[in-house]
Amino acid sequence: MKKLILALLLTAAPAFAQAPAAPTTPAAPETATPPPATATPPAAKPKPMSAGEKKFLKDSLDGMFFVLELVGKAKTGANAEATKTESAALKTDLDKVWAEVAGVASANGETAIIPIALAGGDKSKAERLTKAGKNFDKEFYKLVNHEVEKMAKDFESTAKSSQDAETKKVAGNWAPTIRGHVAKLDAAEKEAAKAK
Repeated sequence: MKKLILALLLTAAPAFAQAPAAPTTPAAPETATPPPATATPPAAKPKPMSAGEKKFLKDSLDGMFFVLELVGKAKTGANAEATKTESAALKTDLDKVWAEVAGVASANGETAIIPIALAGGDKSKAERLTKAGKNFDKEFYKLVNHEVEKMAKDFESTAKSSQDAETKKVAGNWAPTIRGHVAKLDAAEKEAAKAK
């Protein structure tokens, strides 16, 4: 019996092999295998920022670093309570602004513009403030009011003119807060002058 089945299979094989193939549709071209669902895409290279946006980020970070340094000195050096109170409020807001502006700089590959220490004129101004003694408040406001006013103008201008969406958003979100501190610093300065 086994021989009969084997013989039938052998005689049928050539006929099966010679039968015309059923029509088929052409195969789709081979494509690259998609990455597994768990793979993370390669990090996108940050787009280059314009010179104006880089300048805004650098100037803002430098200015905030300087003001935060002065505010830290006001904690122990200020004579008027108004100076201590407003400098603490300013520090709270500038810490938040710093985080967002530094985040935009980092996201765009501009970490080199984030300051890590005071330099040049800012360093010598901060050192002079430390030695101001009874004139601390007057010198503090002279330095801080000027710098915060400059920051407010930069943030307002960038909020209107930036071509980078993130830079524009951060500048627009924080411009009113910084502008508000200009008025608060002016009021605190007047109050500190009366306290003498």
